[in-house]
Amino acid sequence: MHEVNTLGLYATVQSILPHFYARSKGRLVIVSPPIYSRFPRGKAAYAMTKFAMTTLMIGLYHDFKRRKVATGFDGGVCSIWPAAAIVSAATEFTRPGSKVELRKSEIFADAILAILQELDVTRFSGKAWLDEDFLRELKGVTDFDGYAATKGVKVRRIMPAKLPSLEVEEEEDEGDKMNSVQLRKERAKL
Repeated sequence: MHEVNTLGLYATVQSILPHFYARSKGRLVIVSPPIYSRFPRGKAAYAMTKFAMTTLMIGLYHDFKRRKVATGFDGGVCSIWPAAAIVSAATEFTRPGSKVELRKSEIFADAILAILQELDVTRFSGKAWLDEDFLRELKGVTDFDGYAATKGVKVRRIMPAKLPSLEVEEEEDEGDKMNSVQLRKERAKL
């Protein structure tokens, strides 16, 4: 899990950033959850990898903001996660007799497309979204019944209705930054 979720994402991001920076723009949507207390229950190792993915998103958000000030870079990054269970490989098996409350995967696709089409990156960037919340807050969608995998089934939201904010008041001066890549190059020349 750590190699795929954490290291795989990190390697992928490292490979695309030069292209974003060369174009002076880019949008990145990471499939990872908001960070909150209940998510790791019963799945700590998995949650660690997913929280690492969300942490990378937050770090990239700050890097993109600095790059915008320095170069005018028009980049945005956010995370997205389903608010309710969606049809996927993870949900294809159900317990006998259990009530199936799933949404079609189209809700996830619609939210991601809406993020990628959003012209103003400040509306979505730096936040760990739930698909339903993004569509409601930024696109005005209020009826999600059409996304139910089984017609007429009211799909229960499994994520908290309100998530905690991890934002704190930022300092104007972040102090000296160390560029470890540049430092390694300089040391190699010695």
